[in-house]
Amino acid sequence: MLQSRTSSIASASASAAAAAFRPLAAAEGFAAAAPVLVIDTNIALHQIDLLERADALVNIVVLQTVLGEVSARSAQLYSRLRALTSDSARCVYVFSNEHHRKTYIERVKGESPNDRNDRAIRVAAKWYHDHLASVPLTRDQLAELQLAKAKMTKAAAATAPASLVRSMADGDGKARKVILISDDVANCAAAREDGLEAYGIADYLAAYLPHEPKLLDLVAKPKAGAGGREFSSGREPIFPKHLDESEVLAGVRAGKYVQGKFYQDVRNVLQGSVTRGEVGVPVLISGVVDINRAFDGDVVAVELYPESEWAAESDLLVDGDAAAANDDGDPDGDTLSLEAASKDAAQSAGEIRPRGKVVGIVKRNWRRYCGHLLPRKSDRPGRPSPGKYLFVANVRHLPRIRIHTTQPASLLGKRIMVAVDGWDRYSKYPSGHYVRVLGDVGDKETENELLLLEHDISYEPFSQAVLDCLPPCPYVISPKEIANRVDLRESRVVCSIDPPGCTDIDDALHVQRLANGNFEVGVHIADVSHYVKPGTAIDAEAAARGTTVYLVDRRIDMLPSYLGTDLCSLKPRVDRLAFSVVWELTPEAETVSVAFHKSIIRSVHAFSYGEAQAKIDSDDDDVVARNLRDLLALSRKLLARRKAAGALTLSSPAVHFELDSETSDPLSTSIYELRETNSLVEEFMLLANTTVAKQILGAFPSSAMLRRHPAPNPERFEALITAIRASSHLFDAGDELTFDVSSNRSLATSLDAATSTANPYLNTLLRILTTRCMQPAAYFCSGNEDSYEHFGLAAPLYTHFTSPIRRYSDVIVHRQLYASLSKTHESHPSLVNRNLLSAIVDNLNLRHRNAQFAARSSVDLHTLIFFKDKVVVEDAYVLATKLNGIVVLVPKFGVQGHVTFSRADEPSPLDYDAKTQTLRHPETGDLVLAMFQPVRVRISVKTNANLRRYLNVELVEPSLASLLGVDNDEPAAGPAPMDVAGSDKYSLDDVLALGRDDDDDGDEATKSSEAAKAPTSGSKRRVRDADLSQNKGGAAVADDETPAKRAKLMHDGEALAAASLAAAKSKSKAKAKAKTKAKAKAKGKGKSK
Repeated sequence: MLQSRTSSIASASASAAAAAFRPLAAAEGFAAAAPVLVIDTNIALHQIDLLERADALVNIVVLQTVLGEVSARSAQLYSRLRALTSDSARCVYVFSNEHHRKTYIERVKGESPNDRNDRAIRVAAKWYHDHLASVPLTRDQLAELQLAKAKMTKAAAATAPASLVRSMADGDGKARKVILISDDVANCAAAREDGLEAYGIADYLAAYLPHEPKLLDLVAKPKAGAGGREFSSGREPIFPKHLDESEVLAGVRAGKYVQGKFYQDVRNVLQGSVTRGEVGVPVLISGVVDINRAFDGDVVAVELYPESEWAAESDLLVDGDAAAANDDGDPDGDTLSLEAASKDAAQSAGEIRPRGKVVGIVKRNWRRYCGHLLPRKSDRPGRPSPGKYLFVANVRHLPRIRIHTTQPASLLGKRIMVAVDGWDRYSKYPSGHYVRVLGDVGDKETENELLLLEHDISYEPFSQAVLDCLPPCPYVISPKEIANRVDLRESRVVCSIDPPGCTDIDDALHVQRLANGNFEVGVHIADVSHYVKPGTAIDAEAAARGTTVYLVDRRIDMLPSYLGTDLCSLKPRVDRLAFSVVWELTPEAETVSVAFHKSIIRSVHAFSYGEAQAKIDSDDDDVVARNLRDLLALSRKLLARRKAAGALTLSSPAVHFELDSETSDPLSTSIYELRETNSLVEEFMLLANTTVAKQILGAFPSSAMLRRHPAPNPERFEALITAIRASSHLFDAGDELTFDVSSNRSLATSLDAATSTANPYLNTLLRILTTRCMQPAAYFCSGNEDSYEHFGLAAPLYTHFTSPIRRYSDVIVHRQLYASLSKTHESHPSLVNRNLLSAIVDNLNLRHRNAQFAARSSVDLHTLIFFKDKVVVEDAYVLATKLNGIVVLVPKFGVQGHVTFSRADEPSPLDYDAKTQTLRHPETGDLVLAMFQPVRVRISVKTNANLRRYLNVELVEPSLASLLGVDNDEPAAGPAPMDVAGSDKYSLDDVLALGRDDDDDGDEATKSSEAAKAPTSGSKRRVRDADLSQNKGGAAVADDETPAKRAKLMHDGEALAAASLAAAKSKSKAKAKAKTKAKAKAKGKGKSK
């Protein structure tokens, strides 16, 4: 029955209902000068931004019925609504109407659940009206109410409906008004029939809060589609109509439609794909009409085209900013260009895939987006007027969003947050509403907050409830605690190896030679689980955050700093609690035995990687130097054994910034240098993780917290293998070069064999591209998967144990390991409840990915700041070839960008060979550009039509003109419609930047796990995958050069590029014209025959 459903959702007992009701029994529980607002579910679901941010909205009653419905629809909105009800300053209360004898109702025959709940809301509102009418106001409250009523009535007369103004003036003034707020027209009409006042939220704001016009900006607009209206105004629809929910469900069941998640192609926003679960080839969706208003991540229903209309995905480079360049930018316009509306993305000669069109939206993936407003061309300079404006989201593959604002002067030039309300088929833009201002565009603090919000990173200060869980300061380890641990403080020489400036030291090591010639080796990990207990506020917060987030100039901690950088950090010369794994190893690093125990240690020294390497290479013969050399020798044996088993050495571009100590702006960049000490730490951390994985799986066979890296799909390597064949002449093996991906061992062998004496970096480049073909590693609960293997590490079992200060997964693993030793895991339900652990795992995987994206976005931001007012010419390599351009990587700066030779609607000056992934001369057919090819590019910062700053990348050597054999002195037809020839739309504000690497295990898959940590201005930042060799050369403009010199260099370069491109395009167009004439001539001959 509905009663039990709403009761369970709201989790309110009879006593809780009484407690919630007591503050409402007297009029003193409400603010006097405002009516009581009973909101319905419609308002709670769609106007939550307004409810949260409008402090002028007071005396709000949230019914149990509403809470139940919101909880069933969205856990996130439910949490936000519950947080709102704790705002006592605004008098927001929960009334458990489902438990009150005068407001509970039964569902009648023929009444839908939705209609029953609407009626329950009206009944509760009517009860409030009658109840408060019997509670007289005090003299002071009455005076305040009458004064407020007079002011509101006078101010609202010009804007509010006449009926509402009369209502405000009516009444005896002795009782408080109760108003039902609903945007459901039928619900309001039914409430008025019951004698209640009921209004839509916009009407209420206009009448009762006319002095707060900015609140109207926060009002979400009516949604189009199921239950909403689409406003045609006599116009022809731009998009096909979405099917309603019942039609979609019936079609999916009948096999007429395919249901899956839509993914926008970030390299070409004119296409996307829909995945069909774990099996099946993704369905290609090409053209904005077939995409039919789907957002990235939406669950959609797709109707397949006949097999004769299936096609390969486009090889065009078309990003969101480039697509917007053809838009007139008129926020009032709703005419989609014929080209954009009817054009399918240009097809390539690639693999033919099923093709379809979106016919319905099953579940929207809308969220609040950060970005900026575009000024209107119709406004006078400096005097924008209220009305419709276009919002440009920070995520570049999203369409512009139309909002209405009464305060454009306050929003232009600002980073703002906007929520999407709907997208009807008569509009070329989705509609939304303003939520809040973040700060000025370009302000570094604002941009940092933006990237944290975009990736859902919790960065608020820890709550008092969390801080109350911390141990006292100063903290003294009790004698009882010491007695329960293995004391290694005097018997073992322990040290740590980390980046310079590291403050959150997770791990330390020791080694000791044994009498039998073997070695005792210990890995000691900070015992975070001793301080963070299950069921506490600090445990809940750590579980929610999931991981510490490392940005270029700051760190967002998972735990309060008192734990992370003090009590738990294994700092030297102080006693610290640890969880230790201790092996007996042979000189060949074979395991003889292993022991796990809680311990207390005292590190003798905290080395940086460089310091440890210097100690090993020195002539020192003290015990620490000898121990480091023994650890290094053993780590070499461990590494050799892993490689023999098929462990991969992969790579990703990474850059380290040297920051200004005052502004934290980047001063210089460098490639992170890996030393043997990095590998030393990595090998023993990997050994600890695999050893612990075996232990906890034995104790918890169906609920162990593990980590797996699935074997890659061989199809993902097909394009790379094709490119290797086309560019085999660049490698030493030439045509004999093979690339076998059938197993990790064969892949590792192929990577090791792909060397180039002439250009050693090609091997690194190949490893980077291989990384991108991998599937990401992920946490999982052992009872939920059949395969546990970690492909990159060639390990049958793996987990994360070694970084509990910064990863919550490791905290869970510590608890499971301790429970496996003490045999008391049955008393810890959180360790054996598979459903609970599965939910934790899902959140950890999400938080891990978000942290990676935020870190990369931070690098992008600082790269943009670094290149401001600079023009740099640098070596680069071709990562990919496309129909109208190439993707390049600049190793020195870790920069990846697009060099486009033509717009999507123009003929390309080069012929694209999709089968070999190459670009060829249009007349001779000679190879001119291919993957792995070294080139030189010019990098600068520009601003595009969306007022977005981006890195502009231009091809310098070889130039397009030289590739085509065009004389640079040939008259130019003018610059390309895009910013310049070879414009790169790789925005450094966008986390989902083009062609980013999928991290195959974050920090383990043979790249540099716990060892790959790099400092950044006093904070520890772990630079992933920094196995890059420094490339030669680089003509950067010196910082002391004058702006005039820099401007001249940039101008000359652009002029040359524009002239070259114009000549090339002219030749390409002439060629296309000649082909057209030839075809027409041939056709004419055929007719005459």
